[in-house]
Amino acid sequence: MYEACVFQALRERLRCKEIWVLGAHEWRNPDEDLPTDFETRRVEHYDKLHKPLDPAAFTAQLRDDMRAELAALNDARFPAWTGRGSPTARAARSNSPRWMHSPRRGTCGA
Repeated sequence: MYEACVFQALRERLRCKEIWVLGAHEWRNPDEDLPTDFETRRVEHYDKLHKPLDPAAFTAQLRDDMRAELAALNDARFPAWTGRGSPTARAARSNSPRWMHSPRRGTCGA
């Protein structure tokens, strides 16, 4: 499920050209998609995107956002996994844990 969400997000980023992949001619180079007056109107374009002009401020904000989201994920309480193969289901099927035993020395192939 997680992988499907990652691929969907990647697809969307490719479509809006936030990500450029070498050799992906279908999506083209984002430098070719910028307005021709981008450099002269950079402040206006950044303002429309609600992004700071300073790259250090942009990365600091991005880092803070990512830390906050990871902290929220870390603090989230997920429901217990009780499906087939879960530790809870295995414990219910057996009173004792199953251990893999390796053969004793000298008994292999003898």
